[in-house]
Amino acid sequence: MKASFSFLLTAFLSVSLPLCAADPDGAGVNTHCYEFTDNTYTPAPAGYELVYLSHYGRHGARTSMKVTQDYEDVISTLKKASRERNLTAQGDSLLNESIWVNEYYLGRNGALTRRGEAEQHELARRIYAQYKPVFAKGSKYVRVQTSTVPRSIVSGECFVQTLTSLQRDLHFTFDTAEKFFAFINNDCSEPNRAAVMVLRDSINALNINDGTWFMKYAFKNPEKAADSIGDADAFQFKVWKLAREGRASGLDVNMFRHLPEEVIAKWTADEIRNIYLRNGNSVEFGEERMKLAQPLISVMLSQACDALATGTVAADLKFGHDYPLVATAGYFGIEGVGDRLSINDLPEKWSDPMYIPFSSNMQMAFYRNKEGNVLVKFVYNGKECTLRDLKAVSGPYYSWNDILEKFLPDGDERTFRLAQWDWKPVGDGAFAGHANLKLFGVNQSISVLRYSAARFKTCLANDNGEAADSTAALALRHGGIAAINASYFNMRTLYPTTFTKDDGKQEGWTTPDELIRVDGAVALSGKKVSIIPCDTVSCYSLTKKYKEVLAAGPVLMLDGQEARQSWPNHSFFTWRHPRTFIGTTSDGWVYLVVIDGRFKEGAGTTIHETAEIARMLGLRDALNLDGGGSSVLWTKEHGTISYPFDNHRYDHFGQRVVPNIIYIK
Repeated sequence: MKASFSFLLTAFLSVSLPLCAADPDGAGVNTHCYEFTDNTYTPAPAGYELVYLSHYGRHGARTSMKVTQDYEDVISTLKKASRERNLTAQGDSLLNESIWVNEYYLGRNGALTRRGEAEQHELARRIYAQYKPVFAKGSKYVRVQTSTVPRSIVSGECFVQTLTSLQRDLHFTFDTAEKFFAFINNDCSEPNRAAVMVLRDSINALNINDGTWFMKYAFKNPEKAADSIGDADAFQFKVWKLAREGRASGLDVNMFRHLPEEVIAKWTADEIRNIYLRNGNSVEFGEERMKLAQPLISVMLSQACDALATGTVAADLKFGHDYPLVATAGYFGIEGVGDRLSINDLPEKWSDPMYIPFSSNMQMAFYRNKEGNVLVKFVYNGKECTLRDLKAVSGPYYSWNDILEKFLPDGDERTFRLAQWDWKPVGDGAFAGHANLKLFGVNQSISVLRYSAARFKTCLANDNGEAADSTAALALRHGGIAAINASYFNMRTLYPTTFTKDDGKQEGWTTPDELIRVDGAVALSGKKVSIIPCDTVSCYSLTKKYKEVLAAGPVLMLDGQEARQSWPNHSFFTWRHPRTFIGTTSDGWVYLVVIDGRFKEGAGTTIHETAEIARMLGLRDALNLDGGGSSVLWTKEHGTISYPFDNHRYDHFGQRVVPNIIYIK
């Protein structure tokens, strides 16, 4: 803990905030209800059009998280005074309102309220109006991820319901699981939490309120009620909690009026310190806290890279909680809510009620011009923002490359995203690219063909024995415009050693020697590409549904998660080799990928590293194919893109003779 205790001697004996009992919402901090205001926005620079939106939203107004002993203590104490005819008219109102709020919350801990639902519906309407071009043009796919907490899931459902009512041709994918919760709801560490609690307790101990005003306000005979009240400062704290939670329900009650302004200010200031020191980029704890925010930042920036590259995703919507949103604002350095402050600056410099209310939200809006340059604008709770430590290109618009270089956390993900890919068009809606970069501590040479499954037909060509030829030759023979090598085969006979069905005709079975690595298949039907885990028997059953089936493996990714391997310690899995794989995204794109290997320019990858590259490409499902000297990616227009190993030279001329390929036309 970096903060010292010495400053406490002179600080916070009284707290001045722009709050008072007449302003019932202002004291809520993170239970403050969202304020909708009309804002003006700076037009994008000339030539730039909106192409993608990334949104993180906190759930809407909820019921109390802890309807337990604190509230019951307030009610039981006031009921006792009522029986003794010791309550004033104001005290009687406090009792009735406490019962009302408590009964509303019972059995609904942390549930989204009707007010919270309304917040999300209105927020969706405003965001749609503000960013309508991104939903109305081009792709209509929207990816939705939520935390596993019901109030976040329901918030996402309300938001999507309104979007759908405004534009019915939108298509959504939904994900909620522990995997997503881990980054969507990142929180501070336990040591940070404990250190902040010590500081809060120390500060609050210097500002004890004896309850004189409250006792006279609520009780006819304050002395008689004193024994029941006990610690007056602690009792007023419980009333303050009831008051702030009561507003979130939408109940038309202002319980803050039952407390003196200095009590409201004290506990509001305490909650500000709690939220900011635990989750903001503070001088005392920010360095460690920002590290915990990095997974969410990486996902948001990586998804943006994928969306910009493919052009198929209109928006990514995430629904989570207040703590990670504060951390995200701090990580990006959003002026105001994301300021870097010391505990000595709190609460005065972080007291805006709209810093972290219910339904808080942040958008990154992406704009691109015809030259492919991308600008990003940050909007927080409806207002355009500037970033503390980054120079804008124009107004609130920042260079996307500058954003990536500054904010993408160090590591393989950052290296991958910042790699210079030499993308070349291969027909309408298909692109081939190559990059040299350092991943997993070694040089990598990666070639990628990505294309829209809706625009191209993916085919399997199986020409065995004497008919076998190079990938390029087979692709040209069958009229393909791009191709990769396919599955495993016997190099002497040039016949497949895995289950293969080509145009309805079975060409091979998976041999026993291949069972270590073959646990899946790519199945083709029309323009649909499916990657399916299967053994030899279940692969055969696929033939009833698909005319073209190719067994291979291992499966790398399944439903967005790295697949578990049956033989993870086998050398095939742990040694670096050239690799070939095919993958699909949740929004209709197919990727054919070759990782060169056994060169100083490209070492190749293990199976786990291959799966990591599939993940970084944004693939939902991926299947490893034959690698080694067979690996090659070829296009009709640009020739061989990869660097095949069969001639042992890092050039484009080392293609091996193979019996089967996957090609597109």
